[in-house]
Amino acid sequence: MPKRIKKSAISARARHHDSTETRAAILKAAERIYAECGLAGARTEAIAAAAGVNKALL
Repeated sequence: MPKRIKKSAISARARHHDSTETRAAILKAAERIYAECGLAGARTEAIAAAAGVNKALL
């Protein structure tokens, strides 16, 4: 079984880098979903799925 890495073991710089990429992915996905569906049709579920993140992260 693979060894699990504790979140505290991941450096702050690595977490920041990941969060920057995640934020960019969310914004890109949201822009595309809003362009396709409009303000009334855009759903957080679709944005999260397109960005590859959990809906709660939004």
